[in-house]
Amino acid sequence: MKTYEATVRLGPGNSTKVQIQATNQTDAVRKLEAQYGKDSVHNNYAMELR
Repeated sequence: MKTYEATVRLGPGNSTKVQIQATNQTDAVRKLEAQYGKDSVHNNYAMELR
């Protein structure tokens, strides 16, 4: 598992950076969408942290 960071929309004008453990970038985005809702991940992008 790798650690990924993404910006997640929490509501109108509200967002935060979150970190998540996932096997790959697609898995990270899918896990975050399952938790925060579809289209909540800014630009559908999670960056791998090193």
